[in-house]
Amino acid sequence: MKKIIACAAGLTLLSACSGESAEEASEEPAAVEVTSEVTFAEHLGTWDVTYPDGTTGVTTNRPDGTFTRIVGDAEPVEGLWAMSDEGTSCWDSGAETGAVCYVVGPADESGTRVLTAEDGSEVMVTPAAEEAAQ
Repeated sequence: MKKIIACAAGLTLLSACSGESAEEASEEPAAVEVTSEVTFAEHLGTWDVTYPDGTTGVTTNRPDGTFTRIVGDAEPVEGLWAMSDEGTSCWDSGAETGAVCYVVGPADESGTRVLTAEDGSEVMVTPAAEEAAQ
């Protein structure tokens, strides 16, 4: 049941990333599917995040398709996240701006990845210290 919920959440997020309305997304077969568990699993856990302006935060991606993000001293933000087969990952906190999507780059030897937004800005994510030790 959790897989079904995660897949449904993922497809909803991915349709939000494409700018299609929910009706348009449901009229046509989804062009993007949620990744296999192995790839999806690579993106689970807690990540230290560095944004383009140097601001840092922590994001935790959970297997049920939910996330929690804390940036600086701000209150935690929660929402849904999903990853496509094409390597795009989207996070949707329900904000008016909609989902934020990135193309996920390959991991280096430490697990650090660069996520590139549509506008070309880059976010660096590194497994949190407690995640890297496991």
